[in-house]
Amino acid sequence: FDGVIKAVTVEMKPSGKYYISVMVECPNEIELKINKKNNYNNLNVVGLDMSLSDFVVSSHKVDNTIIKYVRNYRKNEKHLSKLQRKLSRKEKGSKNRMKSKRQIAVLHEKIANQRKDFINKTALYFARKYDVIVLEDINLQNMSRTLHLGKSVTDLGFGEFRTVLEQKCKEYDTTIIYADKWYPSSKTCSSCGTINKSLKLSDREWICPQCNSHLDRDINAAINILKQGEKEILSN
Repeated sequence: FDGVIKAVTVEMKPSGKYYISVMVECPNEIELKINKKNNYNNLNVVGLDMSLSDFVVSSHKVDNTIIKYVRNYRKNEKHLSKLQRKLSRKEKGSKNRMKSKRQIAVLHEKIANQRKDFINKTALYFARKYDVIVLEDINLQNMSRTLHLGKSVTDLGFGEFRTVLEQKCKEYDTTIIYADKWYPSSKTCSSCGTINKSLKLSDREWICPQCNSHLDRDINAAINILKQGEKEILSN
């Protein structure tokens, strides 16, 4: 380790556990540069589509059999509601109320740790495997508001995944390219380029009216995102 320790923070969580965070400054950050000197044929490139049903869908089918996400918040929601009802019946200031609060805090921390573990492992998998990762530059906050998907987006942790992925990519010299957020990746046929304007959010599969290709919504979007990244690489 060649860095300099800048700060150390000790924090106590509501669950009663203590955590220490160490902030360090590291010299000479390495970043892979995509330019004409790179031989595109030698680059391992992947497109990733953020999916509410499968977390993240890769343009390479083999990845989609590996990345399986469990909605930990949804899974524990009934248990959490039960604990919160118990808390509401406890007398304010009593030891039993403090005990109930601690139980809720422990469950929230468990859910957060499960999400964090999955996100770190998934980000590490892609950062190690690929030279270039292409993501859709979506506004997660707007998506959760306009589509009324707040709980689903929060449970999946898309924003956290993107942050962790960027960090892992720096460590493994992997380049991230962001495709235009206005590009209709889901509605565009990856086979012929036809845009299906009538496609609804509930349509998980569709048939292209032009070439009759049978398309999975998320895999099709991931392939289109990959193609957008390829165009940017070849244009540099």
